[in-house]
Order: sequence, then structure tokens, then C-alpha cells
Amino acid sequence: MIDSKFVKQNKALIKALKKQHLAPMDLIPQHDIREKLVELVLNDSPTAADRESSIKFRELKQNLEQTRVDRTKVVVFGGGTGLSNIIGGDSRQKGWAKSPFSGLKLDFPQTKAIVCVTDDGGSTGELLKDLPIIALGDIRHVLLSSIQLEKLQKQYGLTITESLQLVNELSTLFNYRYTNKPNSADSLLKKSGVNLEYLPVSMRTWIQAAITLCYTDEKCKKTLKRAHCIGNLIVLSAICQATSDWHQLFEEPFGISDENAENMYRGLAECVDMFGAQKDAVLPCTITPAQLRFRYTNGVQVRGENKSSEAQRGYPVDQVFVDFCGKPYVSAKVFHYIEEADVLIMAPGSLYSSLIPVLQVPGIADAVRQNERALKLLICNLWVQAGETDKSISDPERKFQVSDMIRAYDRNLPGGTSGLFDQILCLSLKDVPGSIIQNYAVEGKMPIYLDRDLIKNQGLEPIECGFFSKSALQQRQVIQHDPRIVAQTVKTLYLAKHFVLDEPSVDINHHAKDASYLESQLINVPSHDYKKIQDRISNMPVTINGEQSPHLDEENIRELIVTILWSHQDIPLTHL
Repeated sequence: MIDSKFVKQNKALIKALKKQHLAPMDLIPQHDIREKLVELVLNDSPTAADRESSIKFRELKQNLEQTRVDRTKVVVFGGGTGLSNIIGGDSRQKGWAKSPFSGLKLDFPQTKAIVCVTDDGGSTGELLKDLPIIALGDIRHVLLSSIQLEKLQKQYGLTITESLQLVNELSTLFNYRYTNKPNSADSLLKKSGVNLEYLPVSMRTWIQAAITLCYTDEKCKKTLKRAHCIGNLIVLSAICQATSDWHQLFEEPFGISDENAENMYRGLAECVDMFGAQKDAVLPCTITPAQLRFRYTNGVQVRGENKSSEAQRGYPVDQVFVDFCGKPYVSAKVFHYIEEADVLIMAPGSLYSSLIPVLQVPGIADAVRQNERALKLLICNLWVQAGETDKSISDPERKFQVSDMIRAYDRNLPGGTSGLFDQILCLSLKDVPGSIIQNYAVEGKMPIYLDRDLIKNQGLEPIECGFFSKSALQQRQVIQHDPRIVAQTVKTLYLAKHFVLDEPSVDINHHAKDASYLESQLINVPSHDYKKIQDRISNMPVTINGEQSPHLDEENIRELIVTILWSHQDIPLTHL
């Protein structure tokens, strides 16, 4: 809790810095008082301030920097790189393990991530062909980023050096992808390059048992013939071990029993704890398998996240739907953490394939709205995303603006943005070198521009700041969120909430009624559909006319057709 002395002291400082005709606070050029406070924390006091004002600025900055918020409860929604990056850095980057203990988890160690589970590409997509489970790739990604130094030290008695070495080995292990199935669990671990000697004995034993299970369980070992990321197999094993009725799942085309659903959550919780993240630091938004369905403004519908990301439709996305394999099951813990949260954050990431799908899970958006005391933030993406935010619905000829993101929420969520977030964190382009923006433009990438007046007219408060990573810019010539700066920004805004009075907001004119007719369809578990495709194609005659290519025998042709149908699930099997 923030004490009354802190609130009173900072109210007095701000009042003193605003009371003159040309107030010292005006020397910080940002629009809103919150933006000014973020600028003060991220940079130095304004150089033009007089001595007395400079002292007050330093005191205010010191108060904001040194106040601890480690008991503050934070819940973040999203998926993939955007979510992983702000929590603890992008754990898929090679250099991440050199500085893995930063981001929200450092300032807010009680952070919980509510993760999207509808990814169907890469290793995750390969698992879905054989197993009746949710997508695991984003969970693996966020889990690795959620590892905390203090937890490792307390749980395993490690030094800082030993903890860094441990995280380096886990990064090597979790991110290793094989293409040809190794002969045994030991062979796979050896091939990954991980040195298990740097891991605590209990963790090492747990990992060995997890990989061994993938080789011995009749259902799991079927999928090893496909290319996989070891981290996904480890998370899979945790789910499998915790689910007493694991094999029964394969007999049901729709749904998962409540008992098995809770067991799956429990298995993930044990996995999260084993690797040094805080209790329930990573939670799937639902344990029920689901698939995305995109509708474009020309009326065309497409199934699957991966297909939508690769398609060049030439039309904006109109709506996205989450189709579930049964009644969506959400653990009571998810709703509890949302209810208790002091800060609720919509992470940067794919608008239509990460953020909106999480909020479409029944009960989650309503739970966010019912928590009326939390600070609620939307962290904007930095760049438009091909296939999702490269075209505006209101004007397809122009690029996406922040207001277009708000319209997307209104169009895709019953109730729209009302009660979901109050402040929107946007990238300030003034500190981004023009050459970098030019280089991105050559690649067809454009920044998402802030149309401030329109956003404010919708009753939302834009917070524009330079929260991109300077090191990523210098080393890789890319612009991405800096986890440390994002955490500082969130902390400043949370503290400011206690002593900065909100200005009266305008009436919000959302179009949430547009989303009231959203309907989720009941679909088969993807692995059941994949088996149906295989069975259907295996019974089709294959005739090869003319000279036969050595790479196109009957078996290869059947595999190719199965792959095409799996990639284009809009094609009904009855049409074959």
C-alpha cells in the first residue's frame, strides 16, 4: 500500500511546481501531468529550471524512483513476444540470458501473465496435430521470461553468478529446436547443448523425467517425429503428468472435464515453480483448445492464426472470433488474480491474434471491468503488423492509428473498451532516428501513429513516452519496447494515480453494440480433425501420370495433400 505521507508530500511538490505564471512543470514539454512525471523519471530535470525548482524536481523524481511497489499486484494480458518482452525481456533472443532479470517482474515481482492459447504455427502447430491440448508456445516463451533471481536464490540457494549460469542453460534448452528426432531422451538433451551440471539436482532430475516421458508415453511419443522446440515438450510433459485421465482426452472430440482442466492448470503451476518463476506467474487464459477465425471486410473468412499471418488479403480485418472445442474452462485463480489486481495491463502484441482473443474468453473482460480500483493500461504496439494492422477499416488507404486499435476492441468485444483501460502508452517518435523509421518503411513497416485528440475525445488518456530499447537500436537496429523502461513507466503511472487528480473526462462514444452479435462456433479438437484428414486421404486413390519424380511417390503425395488441407482448414472434407 502507498502511505498517506508519500501522497501528501508529492501533491505538495506538484502544486509548488505548477503555481507560478510560467510554472516549472511547463518546462517539461509533454502534454499531460502523467507524461511529465514519466519524462522526469526516465530523463533528468529540465535544464532551464531555477535552483529552487530543480531541488523540487530532484526530490519528486527521487520519491518516484525509490518508493517500493514489490507488493503491488499486477496482471498482464497478451501473448508471444510482446508479453514476454515487457515481463522480463524477449527470452527467445540469443543475448537475453546475459541480462534476464529486468522488466515488470523486477519492480512488480507479483506479476501474473494471462496468456493467449490460440497460436497454431511452428512447434505448437505440430503438437496440435497429435494432441488435444492448448497452444503451448507462448506459455513456454513467457515462462522463461518470468524467472526471478530472488526466487532462484531462495529456492535453490544460488548466488547471482550461479543464477545467471542457470538461466543461460535453461535458455539454451527451452529454445532448442530439433528437426530430426533423436533416438532417446538423453540424446535429445545432449544435442541441445545444455550443460545439466549447472542445474540444481532437483531441476535436472525433473527435466530428465519430463523428456523421458515424451519418449515413453504412447500418445506423446507420436509427436516426436515432428520438429519441436524442447521447451514445448517440457511444458507438455508437465500437463501430461498432472492429468490422471490423460489418455481419455484423446477419445473426446469436444471439451475437457473440469477435473482434467484443473489438473492441467496444476501441472503448469508446478512447471512454473520448478524453473524459478513466482507462484502462478504464467496462466493460460483458458485450458480449452480453441482456434481463431478471421473475417475480412470483403466477407472472406479464414481459419487459423498462422494462415491469417501469412495471407495477403488486401483488405482489413473486420472481426476475429475464438471458436472453442467445448465450453471454455477458465480456472477460478484467473478471475481471483484479476479481481485482486492493483494494475491491469494489455501488453503489446498482435491485436487480433493475442489481445482480443484473451478478452473474448467468457468472463475475462467482465472481470477486468468489475475491478474499478485498478490502474488499467493499454501498451500500444510500436509498428503496424502485416495481415492485422496494416490497413484501417475506416480508411483502407491509410495506415493504422491508435484510434483504429480502439475501434477494433469496440468491434470485437461486447461492451467495447469501456472499463478495460483508461490510459494508453504510446511510443514518442521524437527520439527515434529518422533513418531508422526510413529503414523500416523500406521493409513496408510503419509506426502506429498517435491521433491524440481523437483518443482524448473517446475519454482515454494517451501517455506518449520514449520507452523503446536503446541497446536493441544500437546492436540490432530495431525498435522494440525496453522492459526496464516499460516497468519504470508503469511504476510511475501507478504511483501518480495516488496523488494526481484526474481531469473530468468527456462522454465516451464507443460503438460496442457492433460486437454484440459475436458468436463462437463449437469445433472439433484440432488433433481429431487432423486424424480425419489423414484417414480421408489414406483412402483416396493416387495415380501418377508420366515420368515419376523420385521425391513424389504415393506416400509423399498423400503427406503433401494432408499438409495443404491442414493449412487450409476452411476446406471441408466433404468437398473432397
